[in-house]
Amino acid sequence: AIEYDPEKKLSHILDVLCKGCGTCAAACPAEAILSRHFTTQQIMSQIEGVLV
Repeated sequence: AIEYDPEKKLSHILDVLCKGCGTCAAACPAEAILSRHFTTQQIMSQIEGVLV
């Protein structure tokens, strides 16, 4: 659901394709993506719960 524009050197979320899972926000090392549905901490807790 993320599209990269090489001319502008920017990525943006395609709202139509976004599932609202927040994985992209949790994975972004620059914390440049904000999830509308969950905080980064909530997503990280969910990921840790699955892995443990």
